[in-house]
Amino acid sequence: MVAALEKWPETSIPDKPGAWLMTVARNRALDRLRRDKRLRRKLEEYGRERGEALEIYSPEIDPAQDRGIDDDLLSLVFTTCHPILDADARVALALKVLGGLSTAEIARAYLAQEATIAQRIVRAKRTLSEAKVPFLTPFVALMEIQASRLPARSGPDGEPILLLDQNRSRWDRLLIGRGLAALEKAERAAAGPVPVALGPYALQAEIAACHARALKAAETDWGKIAALYDALSLAQPSPVVDLNRAVAVAMAYGPAAGLELVDALLQDPLLENYHLLPSVRGDLLFKIGRMAEAAAEFRRASALTRNARERSLLLERAAASSSAVSDQDKK
Repeated sequence: MVAALEKWPETSIPDKPGAWLMTVARNRALDRLRRDKRLRRKLEEYGRERGEALEIYSPEIDPAQDRGIDDDLLSLVFTTCHPILDADARVALALKVLGGLSTAEIARAYLAQEATIAQRIVRAKRTLSEAKVPFLTPFVALMEIQASRLPARSGPDGEPILLLDQNRSRWDRLLIGRGLAALEKAERAAAGPVPVALGPYALQAEIAACHARALKAAETDWGKIAALYDALSLAQPSPVVDLNRAVAVAMAYGPAAGLELVDALLQDPLLENYHLLPSVRGDLLFKIGRMAEAAAEFRRASALTRNARERSLLLERAAASSSAVSDQDKK
């Protein structure tokens, strides 16, 4: 898979990708066997010279290498390396959706402006959507639905607009329709003759679909979203998934219920410098009236984020929380 990520963005997907992967895997396995054989022979020679019986090296199999290739992941590789995209777009999109790199990190690697890379990734996603690439996978559904919200995600000055505050009339209903259609195909495939559980991308697409189907924020089925995050946390354990689950629980069952889940993540080292953890915690504290703590969390989040506009928004929320503390003191 690593070889595919390195080569396919440059050379495009081979005619027989499965055979390509098997050939690479076989060659690498043979290389490792030859290397181990040489090492064994040298150790035996060294042992004979010293008159010692050395323990012969026998590498253990890495359990991570003993798993089959995840169908969703393989389809995702095919999608990001589609030949309809130019080489730069393939690499940028693969680094973003497969490598998990931020737009800023990709820009630094390219020695380019962050805005340039962001536009390149958006154009690549739009190109795949408009071309109706034949990889109708859960990822395609997720990509279509997420892309539908792009026009509403920022204001006239580029300031970020939170999901619940977005003007949903600006969402692209055509992309939503395409995404929901792709998701239905994925659902039918999962419920086929041999039913299988929905994978991580399908579950994320289901969550995005819950938002897309709600014409108003108040119509969002947060209970279903919380249940989907429960399933996602089992399919793809991650503290970030758990944080999103806490938000959904807070929306469905109240901020106190969500705060309890957020507090359980405070000691997770993976979230130590993740600005959305104090941001979410600050929001929940604000909603239950713990304003001083909320202000501190918003300030901490503002110090962690690298996005200037997001920092301004967080500092505004910190100021509002502090102001609310003064009002409480006056009472």
